[in-house]
Amino acid sequence: MGFCFTIPPFSFGNIWLANLETGEFLNLPLDDRAVHSPAWSRDGQRIVYAGDSGLAWIDLDDMEKGRFPGSGAWDNSPAFSPDGQQIVFMGRAHDHWEIFVMNADGSGRRQLTQGDTGEGRPTNSVAPAWSPDGEWIAFVSDRQGPWRIHVMGQDGSEPAALFGQELHGLGLTYDWASERVVSWSR
Repeated sequence: MGFCFTIPPFSFGNIWLANLETGEFLNLPLDDRAVHSPAWSRDGQRIVYAGDSGLAWIDLDDMEKGRFPGSGAWDNSPAFSPDGQQIVFMGRAHDHWEIFVMNADGSGRRQLTQGDTGEGRPTNSVAPAWSPDGEWIAFVSDRQGPWRIHVMGQDGSEPAALFGQELHGLGLTYDWASERVVSWSR
């Protein structure tokens, strides 16, 4: 049993693994100078992360490394679906951020959110997280002005803001540091 982390959030080429049973740390051998947003595969054998030129991965059994085809330097905050078949992430779309999904091998990349409000101002959708059953994706968006938590179907359907005005007084913010804002439990 272990966990992966970067310190600070935008690390300089380091993702560390901590073995909770032995207390040992392992600095993964990565090729990127800047890494952040590590996420485990469901089986615990692969970590996907945002690197210098896009989303990348490392397999923990043999330390094989690779990059996802078509991923760019602005792709960020990856998260595996509960069944391990897809990866959701945020990516730059012209002058704003959107939520994308791709198959776990990097194929089938598609945009799930649409940030054009028709009001002349692009909006941002960031920090995606899967529901435990893989049917829904939560994310944070400024599409209604202040940052709010939204949810949509895993295919981008049925987008809706959660909690109405109830979180408005909490001052929810997104600080552009690849932070995880939402985490779902069973």
